[in-house]
Formats: sequence, C-alpha cells, structure tokens
Amino acid sequence: MINSAVAVAAVTVTPQVATPTISLPSGTYPVSTTLTMNCATFGATLRYTLDGSTPTANSAIYAGGTLTLSSNPTIVTVVAFKSGYAASLPATAQYSVLPYAAAPTISLASGTYTTPATVTLSSTTPGATFLYTLDGSSPTGLNAVQYSGSIGCRLVP
Repeated sequence: MINSAVAVAAVTVTPQVATPTISLPSGTYPVSTTLTMNCATFGATLRYTLDGSTPTANSAIYAGGTLTLSSNPTIVTVVAFKSGYAASLPATAQYSVLPYAAAPTISLASGTYTTPATVTLSSTTPGATFLYTLDGSSPTGLNAVQYSGSIGCRLVP
C-alpha cells in the first residue's frame, strides 16, 4: 500500500465569553427594584436591552452599579463581548413591575377624645385592601385585622 497524500487544515479555535449572570431572578417586583449583571470573563463588556431583543455590539453598555426596573413588563437580556472571543450566549430575565399602593389616609387625627369615634381608612389606590391593628404594632401576621368599612373606637374606663 502506498501512503496517501497529506491532508492539511488550518483550524482556529476562538474561545467564547462566559454567559453573564443577572442578580435578580425573573418574577414580580415593586417598581424601583434594582439588579446587577456580571460576567466571569475578565475584561468582557456587557451590553444589554430592556425589550427582550438580543444585544449587539451597538447596544447599551452596562457600566456596573445597579439597573432600576421601572417599566412593565421589562425583559432584560445581556450579552458579554470581548475582543478575540466569540460573544457569550445571552442571559435573559423577565420582570413584572408593580407600583406601590398609595399610603392610606386615616380619617381621625391622633389624639385624645372624650366621646366615642369612628375611624375610616381610604387610599387613592383603587381596590386597595387595608390591614390594621389597635395595639400600635405593624399589621402583619396574626395580630392584623382586615378593614371592612369603619373602625369603632370606644372609651376605655
């Protein structure tokens, strides 16, 4: 048997930038919640979008610090780039951003009263539900009562 011709191929192996991470998992959060993004590949530039599209080399640069969620819905997608490397796979997280309910208004001012009084609660947030306590503690857990129209205050001997 006679030796075959030599086959030669030039192969270039391009490393890929590590997939970035987003500090906040997908979910529902109050408005003004913040997140951070990171990449394990030293010197990589993170570029992101907030509409779910895949970032390109022309997308906004994440320069560190925090990114504030302020619109609903928000789909954060981040890709890492580095010269001499293939771009990373995209990392994506989807958020629903809920506004805070407006603080309730109490119809009766703090003070000492000599006759029984009725207290009402209201809010500019449509459909708000109120929890209250009568002992000054935060209305959480077992001590909270759901408001249902008025709170009667009576004289304590």
